[in-house]
Amino acid sequence: MTKTRIVLALGFAGLALASASAQPPGFDMAKNVQTGFVQRGGIVQPIRLTGTAEAIIESTIASEQQGAVESVLVDEGDSVTTGTVLLTLRREPLRFARDAARATLAAEQARLTELKTGSRPEDISIAKSTYEESRVAFEVAQRDYTRFKALHESRSVSDTDLDQAKQTFESAKARMENAKATYDLAVQGPRSEEILAQEARVAAALADAELRDDNLNRAEIRAPYAGVVTKRHVNVGTWVADGDPVFDMATLDRLRIRTLVPEQEYDSITVGSNVTVSFDATPEKSYELSVSRVISRADSMTRTFPILINVGRDAGVAPGMLARVEFKRDIGGTTTVIPKDAIVAQGPVPVIFKVEMRDGVPFAKRLEVQTGRFFGQAVEVISDELHPGEQVVIRGNERLSDGDKLALNVFVTNPSAYVADESKFFTEKASN
Repeated sequence: MTKTRIVLALGFAGLALASASAQPPGFDMAKNVQTGFVQRGGIVQPIRLTGTAEAIIESTIASEQQGAVESVLVDEGDSVTTGTVLLTLRREPLRFARDAARATLAAEQARLTELKTGSRPEDISIAKSTYEESRVAFEVAQRDYTRFKALHESRSVSDTDLDQAKQTFESAKARMENAKATYDLAVQGPRSEEILAQEARVAAALADAELRDDNLNRAEIRAPYAGVVTKRHVNVGTWVADGDPVFDMATLDRLRIRTLVPEQEYDSITVGSNVTVSFDATPEKSYELSVSRVISRADSMTRTFPILINVGRDAGVAPGMLARVEFKRDIGGTTTVIPKDAIVAQGPVPVIFKVEMRDGVPFAKRLEVQTGRFFGQAVEVISDELHPGEQVVIRGNERLSDGDKLALNVFVTNPSAYVADESKFFTEKASN
């Protein structure tokens, strides 16, 4: 029977499940084993942390105006775009105040226009006529007063008559002077100071009108960005004050993972560092991402630094999900590693069984090796007889002896279960 072999490299150790095949009569029975690969490369130490998915933008929308809720237009779970009206407050009192402010503004603007235009010709003509009449009356009163003074000297008129003539003269003079001043003002027009003062009153009225208009607009509470309504705080009829929360919102198209890194590992993680992320909600998937932000401020209680990792919407992640985060810290150098399950305790010296091909038939070759550092599911080995890409037995090796024939009919296994448990290394891919 023809034997075929399909090898899948999983991290540092691609698992190969060996099953027995029918052997012709007279042949030695091959022993079923499971194998992994020898690999060589730079070693990294995994740093495993937990994190939480969160929206990059998440906020509580508050009312900017007080009033009773008139209508609620969205509910929890609704997707909204920027500017969508979420709810409205009762607007009649605000509309009345706005209209009154606009009327005051119109009156002040009309007065300013009047001052800038100056006196009308009709007003100037009336003021001039009044002045001419008062001047003629003054001249008459002045002549009478002069005549009465002369008569008083000749004792032809009494003191009372002279006093009355004097009073008439002074009254006529005052009326003429007032009429002259009114006429002059009509000709000259308003002073610049009056115009400036009226311009200030118009500016104040305009600001008040705009404020009233803004108050009316803020009675409609709108979405400040595109996102999803995650919580509703009010119902129709609820009285809200300025600053009271009405909705919680979050963006779901822009998410990130927040995790806390111990201060001992702070220097080994920078913006752009590679990271593997998986979620308990979808354990069969993992994502190769990069660090987007490193917050250079440690928590005073835990001595940990926040690390942020942006994740796309297509990852199927929702805010609040638990994330498994794994960084790889390069510890330098290169070495040869094998799965630690390849080590067999058969005495004081560690022993492994390497797969050796003889005329196309796999046999077990017993090797004594020197072990070094352990890295999770991998162990460093020092041996001149091990080379990258060679296979070592990791299951069924306890019952092997040197020279045993092996059954290596291999089929592909599900990688996720093994990858989830193994330590990952920057190693070369195994060759078949």
